[in-house]
Amino acid sequence: MTSAKRTTVQDNERMPIRRLFMELHKKGYALAQRDGDIDAVYLPALNQVWLTEHTESRPDIPVLAHEFFHADACFLQPSMLHPLRNYLLDTDDRPTTKEFEDIVESLAAVILPILGGRPSTRWSIVATQSDYQVLAEQYLALARSLAHVARKSVRKPTVQALLAINFLLMHVRPFSVGVGNYSAQLLRRKQLSHAWSNRWELFAELHRVLSNAWRRSPLAKTRFMLAPPVDPHRCIGEMLIFLSGACLAVVERPNRVTHAVPSLLGIMSMGSLMVMPVVRISQGKNVCRARVSVVHSTRRGQTYIRQIIDLHDAIVGVRHSCGLDCPAVRLFCEILSLVKPFRASNSRTRLVDCANSLLKLLPQRIGGITRKIPTCPNCKLVLRDPAILAAAHHVAVVPPQQRSAILTAVEAYESWLLTRCVQDRVCGHPVRVTKAYRYL
Repeated sequence: MTSAKRTTVQDNERMPIRRLFMELHKKGYALAQRDGDIDAVYLPALNQVWLTEHTESRPDIPVLAHEFFHADACFLQPSMLHPLRNYLLDTDDRPTTKEFEDIVESLAAVILPILGGRPSTRWSIVATQSDYQVLAEQYLALARSLAHVARKSVRKPTVQALLAINFLLMHVRPFSVGVGNYSAQLLRRKQLSHAWSNRWELFAELHRVLSNAWRRSPLAKTRFMLAPPVDPHRCIGEMLIFLSGACLAVVERPNRVTHAVPSLLGIMSMGSLMVMPVVRISQGKNVCRARVSVVHSTRRGQTYIRQIIDLHDAIVGVRHSCGLDCPAVRLFCEILSLVKPFRASNSRTRLVDCANSLLKLLPQRIGGITRKIPTCPNCKLVLRDPAILAAAHHVAVVPPQQRSAILTAVEAYESWLLTRCVQDRVCGHPVRVTKAYRYL
């Protein structure tokens, strides 16, 4: 067989995989590298990474790092929450992943090479997409200008500025494609009022600057919204919204709740329990092969979780001494403490056991929170929001059959992951799935 014919046969064999990844790209953030082919996709609604067989032969390109960066950057941000909402409700309301893509991919393109110690001019991930490269260069130029006003004590100020810009723009909820470029232009026009000492301080200042620019611009209000900074108050608010939504969705669309178990448990656990399946798929002569592995929380992060709990316990104590009651932060710490043992567990039932513990705790605590008006101003702002308050009332009195249905959905996750998850996407082709993990 000539090389040309052999190439044609190989291309024909890969067609189901190509079609699969094109479909996955419609719901996720993709890495397109091989002559326009898509080699990797992160699905934010399901918290899954899908890879082609070609990624194994490309050790010079940190494909997994690229997709894990998306998972970390998007967590509890609009670029994850809106796709998850659409998936649970079975809708395609804007914004979809397409509206978020320029921001998500451009930031990964500029940040990952620098974090990996490579020259910032080597766009190692999305170099084939010139519009993302141009936007990445704009973010880098903005970071370099911000680095000039950093205090002398800041190490690697350009890197710290890039991380602050990344965290800021993950708070953007775009109404149309192209908001990444527009938001970068807004930031470039503004000057910081003082020097900054770390990326969190810089983020807070940039959030204030962008928020003020948004309020003063009628055009900006038609292009995007800016979410409040992620803190325990917002984490609790998002958890209530999505837990209430899951309780309703599990009645009409139980399968969708099962598919979204990693994302929902991540939100319910305040991000402390991570489960991210990685599906590596290849096309053989007569069968598609899928190897399923899992990245999950382990004992290694226990010290970090303990530090977060101690820090926020101290915050609660300071506020209490000032006469302020902060039920959101107290519940945040209680959830972290409850989930902590499950992070270190390798039990096959740890996910359903964790979900069961949370579903026992939350109605009790939420009922107490909704019965009185908190004195903490941030709790008033979040917990008295009409949508969050309605969700809280639902969670406080969640019917036993809905609670049982959610636990059933969680229990069914592994079976679905190793069967229908791949089979339903590779329609009309035999699939052989290999399990490459010990526990979820």
